[in-house]
Amino acid sequence: MAEAVETWSWGELFELDLPVDWEVQDHGDAIEICPVAGVGGIQLATLDAPEDEAPTALVARLVERFAATRGAAGPHPTAVEREPTGLTRARLRFDADDGHWLACAVTWHRVAVFVTAFARAEDARMLLVAEGLFDGLRPRDLPAAADLPPDAPGDF
Repeated sequence: MAEAVETWSWGELFELDLPVDWEVQDHGDAIEICPVAGVGGIQLATLDAPEDEAPTALVARLVERFAATRGAAGPHPTAVEREPTGLTRARLRFDADDGHWLACAVTWHRVAVFVTAFARAEDARMLLVAEGLFDGLRPRDLPAAADLPPDAPGDF
């Protein structure tokens, strides 16, 4: 049986489906999503996407830089995908001295959302929930799907 979820919106920016037994703590330009009972959390932050950086390069750079700050040895096999809707996503799972991490980034128009989650070996569920949230993140201002030109600097 699937876990019960409810749709949550971050203003007019995006929405996602949260497990009903999780809560959102809004910190302005960042939010933390935490289980009501338990430890850990999933962090999401927004940033303006630079005009002179290709979307695929931006999302890969964000997750790889985060992995390096956590002490993960590189290079990292970062999965990057560009969707017909105009979203570009990257994700990277890696291990560091303090545990297991997931770093994800998605960009559209001039917006980027960066997602991180941490789990100790005994609580890998956190990373699964984080990946599900990331996969289900839906921008609220995307136009209808269109044929996209090749990825070029500033092509948002």
